[in-house]
Amino acid sequence: MALDFYHLNDTDGKELLFQLNNDDLNCLKNVFKIYKDKTGLYIDPYANIRIYQDHVELIIKLIEAEIGHSKNQDKLQSILNRFKQADAGLLATGD
Repeated sequence: MALDFYHLNDTDGKELLFQLNNDDLNCLKNVFKIYKDKTGLYIDPYANIRIYQDHVELIIKLIEAEIGHSKNQDKLQSILNRFKQADAGLLATGD
C-alpha cells in the first residue's frame, strides 16, 4: 500500500511529487489522527484526496510537533521535507 502525492492541479497524475509507503503511514498515524480531530477529514490510503494548501500547512505543523515526541525522528523529518514541496496543495491517490 502506498499513497502517491501530486500537485493539486496535476489531476492526470503525470508528475509524482512523492510517495508514502506503509512504514511512512505508520509513522504518521498520530499526525493523521490529530489532523482528523482538528478538521474532520480522514486521509485514507485507499482513496483519492485533495489536500488544500492550508491543510498541508497544518500537516506540516503536526509533523513538526510529532518529531519531538517520536523515536522515528529521522523518518518524520524525511516525510516533513516531502510535504514542504507542496506550494499549492496536494492531490493524494491511494491504492
